[in-house]
Amino acid sequence: MLTEPPEDVVRAAVSVSGTAFGVYRARRDESGAVTGLITEWINSAAGRILGMQPREMVGRDLRDFYPRAVETGLWDLMVATVITGGSRTLRIETPGETGTTVMDIAMWAVGEDRVASMGRDITDLAAGERLLAAAYEQTAAVRATMQAALDATTDGFAVYDVTHNPEGGLDRLSLVLMNRAGAGALGFTEPDDLFGQDLREFYPDVEQVGLWDAILAALEAQATMRYRVQQHDRMGIWIGAWDNTIAPVGEDGLVVTWRDVTAEARRERELAQAHDDAHHAATHDPLTGLANRTLLLERMAEALAEITDEERLGVVYADLDRFKVVNDTLGHAAGDVLLQAVAERLDRLVRQGDTVGRMGGDEFVLLLRRLPPEWDSQGFMRRAEAAVSRPVSLADTEVTPQVSYGVVVSPPGPRALEVLLAEADAAMYRVKRARRVPAQGTRSTEQAGR
Repeated sequence: MLTEPPEDVVRAAVSVSGTAFGVYRARRDESGAVTGLITEWINSAAGRILGMQPREMVGRDLRDFYPRAVETGLWDLMVATVITGGSRTLRIETPGETGTTVMDIAMWAVGEDRVASMGRDITDLAAGERLLAAAYEQTAAVRATMQAALDATTDGFAVYDVTHNPEGGLDRLSLVLMNRAGAGALGFTEPDDLFGQDLREFYPDVEQVGLWDAILAALEAQATMRYRVQQHDRMGIWIGAWDNTIAPVGEDGLVVTWRDVTAEARRERELAQAHDDAHHAATHDPLTGLANRTLLLERMAEALAEITDEERLGVVYADLDRFKVVNDTLGHAAGDVLLQAVAERLDRLVRQGDTVGRMGGDEFVLLLRRLPPEWDSQGFMRRAEAAVSRPVSLADTEVTPQVSYGVVVSPPGPRALEVLLAEADAAMYRVKRARRVPAQGTRSTEQAGR
């Protein structure tokens, strides 16, 4: 069974990679606008490109050590990625004494208010693209020479003639030139066997993977665009990725280059998954999977801030009666099973957008958002008792859990988060004190050991 690698393993692999990586956290002002991108982590490859040690950049704003971030458009794209999520790419050209350096930058959202970036030096690849476009206009002899040079590369290259239909739309992309690496990636041996064919004939998945639409956009804009093809097997499981660069040559020609970036994409996915796992572990109870106290309080604060005069917010405090008896008589493993069963039943009670959290021990809190003013709290309590008070099989016996509930509703009247919790807790204890010993029959949590 495959498992996700530990975060420290992923971070170590990225640290020694020759590709530049960095993770940044957004800093916002009181209005919520992003005012800074603070470096949380950056690898040595990025430091070499920027001429600094990684430790000199951590904790500083991106613009402090890369002033061209605004000029090149990198800053705006990274801020947009933080705000809207997803991923973006950017090509940056930097003139120097020995020539122009070309970098491809990919960026993607990592959890909340974080953005990661990956930079790769593609100076040689960009030069190849320019040479290939120039070769398109040269004689057959020059093209033959270029074919030999391209066949020595590991990236895929292809040149197409663009044919338009009478309405001006794209009708056909006829292959003019392709290197061996490109043909091999498509499952063919000889590029010449594909000469003159339409792209859709030898790559029937081009529309399904979205590359055809990316080509249409590049031709319409007459601008170089980049597009990542994500590969999946027949079961829909991700297996790899290819980065494509689409460069129109006027309205009647097109150059497409592509590179297998499966290893890089896998590292990106593993890094993102590691961050997601860490965030989930920090905000959820490990036993029940419910929100923990930290996440519950965050969501309560959000709900109180967003509530309108036409809505009510319900806070239900739930305490499992006589849980200690189960632990003492049947063991802690049985107690864990009982807690998990109660947590699952409580979670099924609420709607999408509501939250059930475990406060610790045998105490739970239900956060019910956007309730109507006429909400029937007693009816909800009856449904809750019926749903939870069903037998649970534990250690060769049956235990019927009993839960005491306390409920408060806000508004009307402003109430602080701590006040709501305290009132719900107090209401629950009043119910617990008033509860009588249940009748004999199926064992309850109060009877588990008698």
